Amino acid sequence: MGRLYRLIPVQRDELRSVLTATAYGFCILLSYYILRPVRDEISSADRGNLQYLWTAVFFVMLLAVPLYSWVVSRFSRGVFIPLANRFFAVNILGFFALLQLFESPEARAWIDRVFYVWVSVYALFVVTVFWGFVADLFRNQQGRRVFGFIAMGSSLGGIVGSFLVTQIGGAVPTFYLLLISIVPLEAAAWLAWALHRSSDREGC
Repeated sequence: MGRLYRLIPVQRDELRSVLTATAYGFCILLSYYILRPVRDEISSADRGNLQYLWTAVFFVMLLAVPLYSWVVSRFSRGVFIPLANRFFAVNILGFFALLQLFESPEARAWIDRVFYVWVSVYALFVVTVFWGFVADLFRNQQGRRVFGFIAMGSSLGGIVGSFLVTQIGGAVPTFYLLLISIVPLEAAAWLAWALHRSSDREGC
């Protein structure tokens, strides 16, 4: 245990929250980096429409940010973040079902475009929510000590996600990666709830 405290610059009463936040960031980036190759495949196949897709992302964000602010003002972070993660998980299941049901090139093209916009918004939101939660959780002095370790966990999640895709991407249809990405997203929901609970107890 002494070696762990030398590795992570935390005090004993902070350790649980720091490790939980690190695992939370790991799962969020793991989920996104599993989804990202699916989005990138769409962009390479629909390169001529990328400017329209990014314009759509811009307008969706204009609507989503005020809605996010409204929801956050009415729910505690321990309630909102798990619900938000599960909302995105339900979206992923919906895209998977649509890809199974509609096989015509015309329908698939529009599903792909909507999915591209959705992943871009998802990436902005889940990462923003994660870092907003962590910044709210730890005071300035704590943040200077622990944010580096938490960020390392997030980066590791991205590395593992990319590695996982390279290992299994050729063995399963691309859209099955959607189902795989739900697992770390649900884990992140539980970790966010646990982090909220532990921060209340530890007074972070």
